[in-house]
Amino acid sequence: MENSEANRQKWRNLLFTTPGINQYVSGAILFEETLFQNDPDGKPFVDVMKVPARPPSPAHLPRICPHGFFANHPCRSRAPHPNP
Repeated sequence: MENSEANRQKWRNLLFTTPGINQYVSGAILFEETLFQNDPDGKPFVDVMKVPARPPSPAHLPRICPHGFFANHPCRSRAPHPNP
């Protein structure tokens, strides 16, 4: 495949419109060329990539402890807090 702007645009469109891609890719670094390209329907790729984000799982959320983060306090571990 020739390395042309048209072919790169087709490739990006394939990647950005793959169903379920946001389950596996959470972000992308774009070349300047991509910022000004559109999909075949005329929608800018930057807008095509805007999909609802999945909420983080509870395991990845920071735990907030009203007592602060102390070395031996239950909030430092994943143990349930005695006084929620």
